[in-house]
Amino acid sequence: MSIYPLLFYKTATDPARFQGNGISYRAKLIGIEDVTEARGDKLCQETIQKLKAGVRISGQHKQRIFVNVTLEGLRIYDAVSMVRSLNLVLSL
Repeated sequence: MSIYPLLFYKTATDPARFQGNGISYRAKLIGIEDVTEARGDKLCQETIQKLKAGVRISGQHKQRIFVNVTLEGLRIYDAVSMVRSLNLVLSL
């Protein structure tokens, strides 16, 4: 049994888990590409395939990163140096 009361337990569907420091995910950065539209599965899939092909051709390793998701926005950190690479603020 956890020492934390159930009141503070954050489930996977609870939006409160993004408050404060939010949640960090480990990932690999394959590239950054500007797209013409904000939505579209086909557009995203084509862009990802193009970026993956570029990485394969170059033969370089993908950069390991942490993607931090909060209610304020997204932050991308380098996994080795923990230097912030990108800060995207959400505008509501």
